[in-house]
Amino acid sequence: MHSAIDNLGPEHLQTDLWQSTYSLAGEAYVHAIVEWLARHLRAQRVMVARAIDLPVTRVRVVASTQRHAPDSFALAGTPCELVYRGQRLVQTSGLGQTFPQLCDTGSDSFHGYPFLDDQGQCYGHLAMFFADSTTLPDWFDTLLEPITARLGAELLHMEQQTRLEAAERQLALHNRVLRLTTQHTPLKQVLDTLLNGIEIDHPGTLCSIMALDRTGRFLRLLSAPSLPAAYLAAIDGVEIGPEIGSCGAAAYRRQRVIVNDTLQHPYWAASRELALRFELHSCWSQPILSGDRVLGVFAIYHHLPSVAGANDFAMIEHVSDLVCQVLLHHETMEALRLKSEHYQMLLRHGADGTVVLDREGRFLEISEGFLKQICAEGPEAIMATRIWDWSANLEPSDILKILQSHHDQPLIFQTAMRHVDGSLWDAEITATAVEIDGQSLIWASARDITERKKLEAALLREARLDSLTGVANRGNFLQALQKEVTRARRYPQPLSVLMLDLDHFKNVNDQYGHSTGDDVLRTLCRESAPLLRKEDLMGRLGGEEFAIMLPHTGVEEAAEAARRLLARILDMSVQVPEVHDRIHFSCSIGVASLAPEDADGERLLARADKALYQAKAAGRGCVKVL
Repeated sequence: MHSAIDNLGPEHLQTDLWQSTYSLAGEAYVHAIVEWLARHLRAQRVMVARAIDLPVTRVRVVASTQRHAPDSFALAGTPCELVYRGQRLVQTSGLGQTFPQLCDTGSDSFHGYPFLDDQGQCYGHLAMFFADSTTLPDWFDTLLEPITARLGAELLHMEQQTRLEAAERQLALHNRVLRLTTQHTPLKQVLDTLLNGIEIDHPGTLCSIMALDRTGRFLRLLSAPSLPAAYLAAIDGVEIGPEIGSCGAAAYRRQRVIVNDTLQHPYWAASRELALRFELHSCWSQPILSGDRVLGVFAIYHHLPSVAGANDFAMIEHVSDLVCQVLLHHETMEALRLKSEHYQMLLRHGADGTVVLDREGRFLEISEGFLKQICAEGPEAIMATRIWDWSANLEPSDILKILQSHHDQPLIFQTAMRHVDGSLWDAEITATAVEIDGQSLIWASARDITERKKLEAALLREARLDSLTGVANRGNFLQALQKEVTRARRYPQPLSVLMLDLDHFKNVNDQYGHSTGDDVLRTLCRESAPLLRKEDLMGRLGGEEFAIMLPHTGVEEAAEAARRLLARILDMSVQVPEVHDRIHFSCSIGVASLAPEDADGERLLARADKALYQAKAAGRGCVKVL
């Protein structure tokens, strides 16, 4: 049976698609495409999904026409599993016979399209299910090709944004926990804050932290804000052993223990009834280690059998490292509470570099951690210096400010510190005014945050730049364009946009491979850069589609700039090693300038896109102005 679009034709559908989606981006665009396909193809169900793990076994549903669709599902036994092998899949009839678990869905045919990254790995897919036998016309693949490319780009951007937001939340939680720790907040409150934050950021998880007692044989509960009280009472004081649950085994073996299904795993044989009673069907446990010493265990439970992925392992490692710091700090502060001179134990065992200073900035005590941070061999030479000799921006007057202004709470700030050789490292300083034996002193700890700063900078770059070409990514470009539109409205000045699309780029990929296609995209961006001004901005919107923002530029100047750029592009070439030859390529360019009817930057971009379509229709390799 043929599809519902046979009588509509590609031109009508393309026009309708453009009118339905030209102003949309991100999740709104993905949902609009799903609804548009379902409506025009009369599909039973259309969905877009994103891989959760590698190798791909589960996917997360991003958009679906099915009401009450699950957030995620396992690929095994579905036609979608075959799509993740990187090929388009079409089955025009008998779907329930091939995939028995779909018998009750009423679907008879399936069309699936993969989204492939630069290495050819499938990271998501578009799936269309039909209640009857359905064959799509040959021209539909051509119509759908730019749609799937845009869908894939939007998914990557959404995933990138999600990861950045998750990293920001993780960093905020990390800093909050450290701040509570340095403010001498009770240990349980600190750990409850951490676990509550994890459970909010990872719905469906129930977390616990247990500490190894002084005998090294039993685990005692420290924090578990969401687990049932009766279950906690049953496991508090559990003995560690090679096969005693997830936590007991992790502490005994000093390695991570991942139990995906507690009702099937041998480690849970003695606790199976307990797990069943409280519906705890998976438990991932990570030992909290300080060197070779086991401090305790961090565990994550789920009410359903759950498989851990790479992101879960990274989160577990990060949390266990943070808990290690908190527990070590708590141990040290507990020692200080027991003896008036125990501040020296903090210097010996604290996780960070720690010093005690007098009012003149002189060192009274220096921890081994601080000596390692500044790369000093011993304390003798350091004791003759002042603290501001080791900070790039700490003045003598700052010492008195700490003593006078922060009696009730520590002062936390970031600064650049010096190594012995004069090189700099980034530090987060926690300084507290204390009184010891009637003398006003300063207790200060320095945490090396150099790697954290690099990570923050890398996250910022990842959130703004396209990883393949180094130009602005779609989200960054649209944000910059909207700011420039606002500026152009406030201080009346011209603003233009160029839309570029490489001609016949699919043929390059098909004939020479994706590696050569990537070289073409990189060459285009690299060799176009000298033609742009400092204030201009080039961005990759997806696939082979680019845009260039030209502030302070009218339509005639923009058209001339586009012609210069096209002439330069026509001179570009890329070496193809396999054939010992260079290939040339061309592009079509659409030009539009800000008009009174442009409500925002995306509207201006849409008009430039319309001009691009005109350039394509005019035979490609040319410039058209709207």
